[in-house]
Amino acid sequence: MTLSNENLTKSICILGERWPVAPFTGQFSDPIDNSVVIDCSVDFEYRPYLIKAENNFTVITFIHQFTQKHAIGRGRGNVSSEAAETVVHGDIARYVAELVNYLIDMVQGTFEESDDNPFPHIRRVGIRDFVSMDNYPVDKDGNILGQGFSFANPAIDSRIAKRSIGIVSKVNSSAEGDTPIEKIKILRAVELLNSGYHSEALLISFALLDSFVQQAIERLLEEKRIRKPRVFLQRVSEERMNTFLGPLLKILTCHSLEEDKPEVWESLNKFNSKRNAAIHRSADIPYEDAKEGIETTRDILLYLGTVSSIMPNLQFSRLPFLFEY
Repeated sequence: MTLSNENLTKSICILGERWPVAPFTGQFSDPIDNSVVIDCSVDFEYRPYLIKAENNFTVITFIHQFTQKHAIGRGRGNVSSEAAETVVHGDIARYVAELVNYLIDMVQGTFEESDDNPFPHIRRVGIRDFVSMDNYPVDKDGNILGQGFSFANPAIDSRIAKRSIGIVSKVNSSAEGDTPIEKIKILRAVELLNSGYHSEALLISFALLDSFVQQAIERLLEEKRIRKPRVFLQRVSEERMNTFLGPLLKILTCHSLEEDKPEVWESLNKFNSKRNAAIHRSADIPYEDAKEGIETTRDILLYLGTVSSIMPNLQFSRLPFLFEY
């Protein structure tokens, strides 16, 4: 089935690197609804931004529909069809990024890594790779019907660059060793997420959570004069996070994540399930699930800092996710 003439969107996105290809047009199936065929084209010129062929950019255009089926796929199960058509711009941006990566996956799966591979350096992309994206309602021939919405990548916004003047001087290089490793690693997870590596971001985030929680419980056990706390914790082989943050934390601090933060506890269980799917079944993790996992890690780390004075007070309540509306 091809796209119907209703609610069509033309998304014109500019990637911040040059693909080693000649301009081309083609079609492929929607990764969420395989019965729908999406038109796509790759070029290097786009007049509104005065991009020329010799510039180091790639212009990719899709004609697609963002329907209730797509919205449900992003965890918006209760939206009406009308709400799905007016879904927040960030959802459409991430969907378009999925289309780009779907195209890249097909290219990488077609050619071997050899001298005659015309696409040896194409990689997956994330929101941070888009210089800009313009989205317009169109008819089936791609003719623009009305006003759409556009945005530029905040990571390269010149206004943000101006704000950085003078701020860099505040960076204390001598305090490098004082920077909490937990903060560095959770920002690394966000960086992977913004670069299109959703499963990897979730796994890095869970590894950080597992390490931090175990170290925190060890310190609490040492405070209670428990001998060889690490050996004691290694004997917990099943449902480690639930055990550490539930009954064991309750015994040690009179606090329990399940009782104090039931919504975070629920997110933790979902997070653990997604982590198991990724590591044991090589499941692909959607952007939204990986983002929720990183936020769950942050929330638990911040929570542990409130239940005992021996926990470090980590300051990263605001994480640099891109294109959040």
